[in-house]
Amino acid sequence: MDSVTAMTSNTFSIEILRRILFAVHHLPKDMPNYSKTINEFSKVEVSLSELQTTIENLEYLSQAALSTDKQLLNEICEKSIGVVLISAAAKCSACGSKFSTRADRPRKLILYTESSGTLPALHYRKVCPT
Repeated sequence: MDSVTAMTSNTFSIEILRRILFAVHHLPKDMPNYSKTINEFSKVEVSLSELQTTIENLEYLSQAALSTDKQLLNEICEKSIGVVLISAAAKCSACGSKFSTRADRPRKLILYTESSGTLPALHYRKVCPT
């Protein structure tokens, strides 16, 4: 059991802790009823001081625990090619010229499949040379 889990297991479940972290990242700290909104979203009653202590402990013990979903998704897309999407067509239907693949500008995408869930992907365009 790692130190973050050991520290939080007596206070919050993993689900509640995840919800608290999500809310802390996505809600502006100066919004009205900040702590009430976090309590409602995370489905737990905690004081603002308990919440601050938990977040400060997590920041001290593990910065990676405070990464947002967007940061983690960007990281996985940068470090992994994932699924490569490229057309099977070889010739242009209008002029009959052979397509060339634009390997210099792949497009990063996120795919969702029922079997694998969310996957990073790269789409390569094929262009007509004429």
